[in-house]
Formats: sequence, C-alpha cells, structure tokens
Amino acid sequence: MLDAVFQAVRDMAIAFCTPYKTIDSGAMPKDNGLAMFLGPGAPTDTYLDRATTDSITIALNGKHSKQQVVLAALSNIHHALSVLDAYPEGDGWKILEIETSARPSYVDREDSGSKQWIYGSLLNVTVYFKGVC
Repeated sequence: MLDAVFQAVRDMAIAFCTPYKTIDSGAMPKDNGLAMFLGPGAPTDTYLDRATTDSITIALNGKHSKQQVVLAALSNIHHALSVLDAYPEGDGWKILEIETSARPSYVDREDSGSKQWIYGSLLNVTVYFKGVC
C-alpha cells in the first residue's frame, strides 16, 4: 500500500510542479529536474481493529540552472499540497493530511556543466490504513 500512497502524492505534486513537466521517482535526474523518494515512517496511532494512522516522510528534491526556478517550483508544490480540501484514497488507505516537515532549502551547487542549483525538502504525509474489520 505504501507504493500506492507514494504514487498518489507524486501524481498530486506533478500538477503543481510548473515549469517542470514531471517528477522522477528516486534519484535526481541529470539536469533541470525534480525527484521524490519515500523516506521513513511509522504508526502514530493504533486502533483495536489493527488499523493505524501513520506518519510517512517523502523527500522532494530538485535542481535547475536557475536558483529561483527550483526554489519556486518546490515552494509551490509544498504550499499546494498542504492546503488541498481533499486527498486521495485507495483500497485500504486514505491520505488525511500533507504538511511540510522541512521547507525547500539549499543543498549544493554542482561544480561542472551548467552548475545546477540543488534544493531539498521533506513532506510529512499522514495516512490512515484500514484494519482487519
């Protein structure tokens, strides 16, 4: 189910990633790109039917030859995902909330080529996982 939750968050983020066209899953793309990967998570609440509410971290990173472009795109994604009225749900899970746990911040600047600016950030996704009943 984590893969479905991750894909749902990625799909939502893509809608707000202008001027980028997509968000890769996993490693950072070569030039002018965004990438997301699943980080740690754990149940925060457990219920009698063995359902859980989990807190899951998703890393959202980006790079671009223009610093303002990558910072604006990441900031837009964070803001948009945190103010949505409704979140996706699937078979046995429902996203309850998405919050910023680490705002987009400078990580590095590449030494060669187009000297891409690299920024990183973290999203905290609260998910309800259905129990046995």
